[in-house]
Amino acid sequence: MHEVAGLRILIVVSSDFGELGTAMYMFEGTGISVHLLLPARLHQQNSQLAPHTVSAYGDAAQLLEKIRDYEPQLLLLMSGASLFFTGLLSMVDLQLVLQQARSMGISVATTDPLLGESLSDENFHPLGWTKEMFERAAAMQTGLRGVHHLYLSTMQSSQLVHSFFNSRVFISKEQKIAKLADLQQGPLNLVSQHWLFVISSVDYQLQCALHGRFAIEDMLQEKMQQSLGANRQPVLLAPTEACQSLRGRVSGNVVLMPFCGYEQFRALLITSEYVFYWNVMSNSVLLRIVNGGSVFFMDPGHLARHMPALVPLAMKSYYANAQLPMLDPQQVLNADDLADRARVQPETFSAALSAMQALPSTEALLALLCGVAGA
Repeated sequence: MHEVAGLRILIVVSSDFGELGTAMYMFEGTGISVHLLLPARLHQQNSQLAPHTVSAYGDAAQLLEKIRDYEPQLLLLMSGASLFFTGLLSMVDLQLVLQQARSMGISVATTDPLLGESLSDENFHPLGWTKEMFERAAAMQTGLRGVHHLYLSTMQSSQLVHSFFNSRVFISKEQKIAKLADLQQGPLNLVSQHWLFVISSVDYQLQCALHGRFAIEDMLQEKMQQSLGANRQPVLLAPTEACQSLRGRVSGNVVLMPFCGYEQFRALLITSEYVFYWNVMSNSVLLRIVNGGSVFFMDPGHLARHMPALVPLAMKSYYANAQLPMLDPQQVLNADDLADRARVQPETFSAALSAMQALPSTEALLALLCGVAGA
């Protein structure tokens, strides 16, 4: 048994909502309480995330102050590259953070959305990225080379590369029923049969660049109406501009959500009949697969399109090379057709799920990172 419950752990989350999801997934059900540092926008919707403590930060000075005051044994950057890429940290800031951690004897780890793939001119597609953005991301990747890298997916382990699996994210039927009851009684006016559509800001911008904003918003409107036609309530989690555009165009019991706290998002993930993504590497897919929920993909997503060389590694690491349930965005959503496709998904993802279940636990990973006896 790894004695990690009393560890002091500080998690710094970028503005990427998915990285907050990774942090919550890592510690769900473990009884381990951490301190989460969130950017202001994320903090507005997630100021209470029991059993953890939460505070906001806006720059490197506040981060460094928190490190000195909190004196953690482990500093988790989720992700270090995203902190830099979204402008929350500069290269100088990163160096100061790493120096501070080293001087205090703090173990440092980062999540890595690029799955260890090095950015280079050969594997980089300029769609949606400027040369300056690419160079900044590559510089941050170099700066993080000497710290531990953590992965939800199955990766070849090494001294600095660690995959893990948290078996406590399994959700009982009773928990699902309770979450649905909460959503039905809340402001969403949710009905029992609902479909969740998830498109992040970066993927929405990518789709607009590929197809034009009007075409994408027309497509989203059609998906909402098709859901209603299938007697399902559509819930769209999308950027503010998309929700504002659709608000006057869709009719019926449609939920348009430009912002969502983690707990509400998790409840929607648990209770939705189907979840539709525009990104095959969204980390919330894991929670659906683990709990036998069906997923469908409308597009490979921004990482796959920015870095085509990443796709084979991602398909192996995340999905054990399974044939993913991709949908043509122009295809009309039909409940019977989706049900047929959903029935085969447990078999589709069985190899990936088995591989993940064989990974070390959160506790084993923490013991390793912090040098706790039993690691």
